[in-house]
Amino acid sequence: MKAFNQFQFAALLLLCMFLSLTVRSQIVVKKFDNFVETAPVARPEPYDSLQDFRIEDNFIDNYKYIGQKIYLPSFSGVCNLYATHSSIIPASANKVAPISNKDAYLYNDFKHASSIKNIKTYIYKAVNTSFGFVNNSLRFEVCADKNAISDKYYTVLNILNREQSQAVISKIRKLRAEQNNDETTELDYEFEPNYYRGIGLYLLKNEVGDSIYTDNIGKPFISVAYFVKQQKLYDKKKFIIRIPSYEKTLSIKDFRTSKDITVSDKDEWLCEVALLEISKGDISYIFTDANGNTIVTESLAPQYQSYKFTLKDDYLKQEAAKKLKQEQFAILQKQRDTQAKLSAQVKASNYRKNCIDKFGPEKGELVAKGLVSIGMTKEMCLYSWGTPYDRSKRVTADEVYELFYYSYKRNLHFINDKLVQIEK
Repeated sequence: MKAFNQFQFAALLLLCMFLSLTVRSQIVVKKFDNFVETAPVARPEPYDSLQDFRIEDNFIDNYKYIGQKIYLPSFSGVCNLYATHSSIIPASANKVAPISNKDAYLYNDFKHASSIKNIKTYIYKAVNTSFGFVNNSLRFEVCADKNAISDKYYTVLNILNREQSQAVISKIRKLRAEQNNDETTELDYEFEPNYYRGIGLYLLKNEVGDSIYTDNIGKPFISVAYFVKQQKLYDKKKFIIRIPSYEKTLSIKDFRTSKDITVSDKDEWLCEVALLEISKGDISYIFTDANGNTIVTESLAPQYQSYKFTLKDDYLKQEAAKKLKQEQFAILQKQRDTQAKLSAQVKASNYRKNCIDKFGPEKGELVAKGLVSIGMTKEMCLYSWGTPYDRSKRVTADEVYELFYYSYKRNLHFINDKLVQIEK
């Protein structure tokens, strides 16, 4: 009975293992049955700190900015292109927020505006800038407060494509339509998308931890990694200014004094990498020479300018390489000249030997030197002076007279194949 129970147990164990394998195989098959083959997808381009923040034409390449820290410089005025009423809103916007009307530009003919105590808006840290009537309804235009959004650091949380950005806009419009206005509260202008190639950003405002959405993501943002890289590469480094070879000097306005200064080719300048308010979102390269003159550019080779700056170390390397190349060329040219001279000597020696072998020591030596003398044959003269540009011939009963024309008063006269006259 005991042996029978062990047999039963072993059989039961094998049955369980079989069922287990069957179930697993069915799951695997089911997964492969549902598998859909797709076209290969290229890996997104990795972020390179040598490149500033910019929107790429290929949308997938913009994912490289996720997690990157960016900076929005200060700007002048209450609003600008990068803080319009449709550009910056809280990422979790689900209700309008009231703001005071005290900053509105009020006019006497719009007396109703002064009775409005609050303006409802979705804009992040909004301020009121103006108002007007839209379809006979009073509407206020607001924008994000420049003091709250500029001169601030952000981290890119996500990149939104056109459809995702449109979904954000649609959500805001739906929420706006559900708002009930009263006599003392008005909504701001209709929220409209301001697409930059149809892309939006979710950003984390690092100082306070606020998450915001914006569709104005063009020029103003600066990559912090890019700025740090530029400082590491160029800040406090010496540069050489290069001017086109057809000019020795240039007249340039000094940045600080606005006075004309004369700049010479290969002058030395010290670089500082910084942000200036006038740069409008571009990194500034501030160059100062030994006399305190200052030039500010947005790149090392400013567009539309007839000069560029080169790192002094790079310039010295280029000049050393150029000098080495010239020396190598001179050595090679000298070797070629020596070889050509030796070749010419060998050729001349062989020619002399052939002439002597053919015409004898005396006449052969003259022929080899390119000389002619009375008594030489036509063949000797042709070897020595070459083929004439013209010939004439007269035959009589006593002689054959020939004349070889070489140049003005440089002609040879032959009688019966012998040179009898050299015309000089």
